[in-house]
Amino acid sequence: MKKLVLGIITVCTLLLSPNFLEAAKPVNPAAITMSTSGENKESTALVSRVEEIKNMDKSKLNFKEKRALKKELRNIEKQLKSQGFLILSTGAVILIILLLILIL
Repeated sequence: MKKLVLGIITVCTLLLSPNFLEAAKPVNPAAITMSTSGENKESTALVSRVEEIKNMDKSKLNFKEKRALKKELRNIEKQLKSQGFLILSTGAVILIILLLILIL
């Protein structure tokens, strides 16, 4: 019983930490505002490139081209993370929501 209570307290503490709450917010490319700084223009260009790649018809691409796109997406993700953006996959968002439903 003590282990169960300790586990519940630990999970609640971790879920309410500021880092986890910040990670639960998905990045919406349309919510990025334009400003005069070069960093925002660069990040907006990167987000638009990601959207362009997502909308591509990848069925006509060969293996090397698909691999090049994957590498490009990974590099863009690294650049956005270094600028302070957080990208969550759909699976991660679903897991977070399921955990919140189970706990609450």
